[in-house]
Amino acid sequence: MQIDKVKTASNVKNFLKYEYDTYVHIVSANPAYIQSPKLGDVVVSGGASNGISEKYDKYLHAKEIVEGVQNSLRDGSLAMELTVRKIIEHYPLWKITNQIHISKSHFYYLEKNYLCEFADIFEMYPGCPDLHIYK
Repeated sequence: MQIDKVKTASNVKNFLKYEYDTYVHIVSANPAYIQSPKLGDVVVSGGASNGISEKYDKYLHAKEIVEGVQNSLRDGSLAMELTVRKIIEHYPLWKITNQIHISKSHFYYLEKNYLCEFADIFEMYPGCPDLHIYK
């Protein structure tokens, strides 16, 4: 199967713009607050523990995603790192083009390649989804 670079780049951009922030918020919450309720003499059905377990699973999944993004930024090219930072941190385009020594128009031409590079690296980390779109 071949990768559709344009659709993959769009998918990566959407993931970073709209989903990644949610994972960061989940991870920034203190996992110590995810604990069993203090029961005392009250009898509780088994359903409460499932809620705790689901919250902790959600936290662990979010942590894998955030670590996957951070590791991908570390392991990829400078151009890919700056492209992703442009999306998640609103890093200025003029700084990117100055750092990698290309024009703005050339950056936009290459941007999809940098986002596909991110998708290639990101999927290799545990718990991280495949962001590629196939033809």
